[in-house]
Amino acid sequence: MPKISNAADLKYAIRQLEHNRDKELILLKKQLHATTESFKLANIVKGKLKGIISSPGLTSILMNAGIGLTTGFITRKLFAGRTTLNPVKSMMKTIIENTLLKNGAGINILSSFLSRKTDRKSNPR
Repeated sequence: MPKISNAADLKYAIRQLEHNRDKELILLKKQLHATTESFKLANIVKGKLKGIISSPGLTSILMNAGIGLTTGFITRKLFAGRTTLNPVKSMMKTIIENTLLKNGAGINILSSFLSRKTDRKSNPR
């Protein structure tokens, strides 16, 4: 700031400082508003959900869970609590319960197959 030698220069310098103060006050208020918005619970949760949704591998995890639940539900509905005299149904129940429900290998094979299919559909070459 240059040296002030008379009243006119002093008034000009005061106006410049007041103008700078007003601009900085506006910027400070905007920053305060942005900070309070970022600390709101809804915005924090929204940001975390966006991070979770955009994470890689989420589709395969959801697909595995969906296939497992569906397979378990269908198997239980078809075979649970029933003793059947039909040997084919009895054998099917044993195969499904041992391969799909207990060790999960069948679910993993099915889910990897489906995820490859969905990846090809979403990323055509």
